[in-house]
Amino acid sequence: LTNFITDDARHYVKTSKKKYELVIFDMIKGETQPSYLYTLESFKEVRKLLNENGIFIINFQENISLTNGLAHRSLYKTLTKAGFYSYVLLLSDNDIIFISSLHPIDFNNLDMNRLALWSLAKIQEDIHPTKNLFSYSEKNIRNDYIFVDNKPLLEELNIKTAIEWRKMMNKDITDKMLEEDLKLFY
Repeated sequence: LTNFITDDARHYVKTSKKKYELVIFDMIKGETQPSYLYTLESFKEVRKLLNENGIFIINFQENISLTNGLAHRSLYKTLTKAGFYSYVLLLSDNDIIFISSLHPIDFNNLDMNRLALWSLAKIQEDIHPTKNLFSYSEKNIRNDYIFVDNKPLLEELNIKTAIEWRKMMNKDITDKMLEEDLKLFY
């Protein structure tokens, strides 16, 4: 059974008393992810929502070629500090999936029916434990940030991604309007 909740994510995470098999953060505000959701405090609240074998998935956007990956490595470090075992799946230079849980996940013995419940069909194709999925060592994230409520750095770290996304969307929309012979200006 899938339940879709319409509420501010942070409010729901903070006030819900239910336990879940799966929590997914796949949100965007304009061209950025809402930084107040991707903090240590928020992730600690998400932990309380997960049942013992629950999974927390984040679909994250960062143009790694522009940012050198600092934003998603800092997100990984924040998840780790919140007590999650996290795995990273790079779908492209711009699209990153985090799969996190309260315990290590044995992807070699993962029940694919359970994986199907995670809904992100693209993950099923791309998860290959020895090929696409990885975790960072402490050494790799030593100099990265932990995102906290009172110091929201995510938007600053990911600003180049936001600007590039906006340029791309403006171009795509303009091209589509010209292709369909729609008036750009009245």
